[in-house]
Amino acid sequence: MGGLIFQIDGKISDKVEGALEAYTSGRCIYEQYKLLSNNNDNNIKNGKDVGILALNGDKLAIKAIEKIAYNLGIGIATIVACHNPEIVVIGGGVIELGDIFINKVKESFIEHAFPPLKNTPIEIATLGSYSNLAGAAVYALENIN
Repeated sequence: MGGLIFQIDGKISDKVEGALEAYTSGRCIYEQYKLLSNNNDNNIKNGKDVGILALNGDKLAIKAIEKIAYNLGIGIATIVACHNPEIVVIGGGVIELGDIFINKVKESFIEHAFPPLKNTPIEIATLGSYSNLAGAAVYALENIN
C-alpha cells in the first residue's frame, strides 16, 4: 500500500514520487514533529522517539502522529474503495502508539471513505509489530516446493 500515489509531485519514498509511504512512515512522524517543534529538540532522532513523547502526553508529538494517522486514513479509504475488503488490519511499529494513532486513522477513514464502505472495520494486527514477519513465514512455508 505504501507505493500508492498519495500526492502528485509530492515527497519521494523509495524513488516513487508522491507515494503514501512518504506521508505515513515513522520517518514522516519524525519530520512532522521537527516541523511543529521548529527543530528545537535535538534529542529526538526518529519516529519512535516521537512516539515515546506522545505516549507521555507531549502535545506536539501527538499532533505530529495524528497528522500521519490522518494521511493513512485517506490512503486506506482509497484502497477500500478499490478492493472492498471485509476488514483492514494495520501492523508494523506504529500500532505501538495505540489509540493515539488508530483512533485518528479510523476518524480520517470515515471522513474520506465512500459512504457504503464507511463501516469497514479497521483493526490492529494481533501479532503486533511482528505481524509482517509472521505473514512472510506462513507464505514461505505454504510455498516450499
